[in-house]
Amino acid sequence: MQETTVEEWDRIFGINAKGVFLGTKHVLPLMQKAGRGSIVNISSIYGIIGAPNAAAYEATKGAVRLLTKATAVDYAPFNIRANSIHPGVIRTHMTADLIADPDTEKALLGPTVMARSAAPEEISAAVLFLASGEASFITGENLLLMLEQRLDNVVYRLGLATSRAEARQLVRHGHIWVGGRKVNIPSYPVKLGQEIAVAEKSRKSV
Repeated sequence: MQETTVEEWDRIFGINAKGVFLGTKHVLPLMQKAGRGSIVNISSIYGIIGAPNAAAYEATKGAVRLLTKATAVDYAPFNIRANSIHPGVIRTHMTADLIADPDTEKALLGPTVMARSAAPEEISAAVLFLASGEASFITGENLLLMLEQRLDNVVYRLGLATSRAEARQLVRHGHIWVGGRKVNIPSYPVKLGQEIAVAEKSRKSV
């Protein structure tokens, strides 16, 4: 965060938060005139949890989440719904380099229940549902599309323990060893995946 300039902070907020605010602001009168409407904003899993080295991005996605909730409360009397989508890693050109290496992808996404990245069509299907009449009684919801697991399950599934009992013991100790490198176990699974990915990359470069 200390290295983030004010200009960079404002630029990211201008795109991710102000952009959503302006879109919402200008569509609401049209929806009020129609007597109904459904707004679906795209946030991120990092609008719910924190991760290293992305304070500005996470702050904008958290802003989108709470702006959506405020919209849902303020405009429910006008039959206007507002929900947000919180995807994890999606297979796009922006993430191609991140998930190109199978070991890195496994380390990063192993902490998730599905243990894989999402196709864009899987995200758009969730958006379509929230925008449709099938979701007519859903508003102010944060739809999380990358569910995390318990830390001991993560450690076991990634092959860092030979049993679930050993995994629980490692979590209690607060750290694991990856390729001779000590990795502290953080408070939530996705960050553990990131730490392991860094350790694996470091081990391969030696």
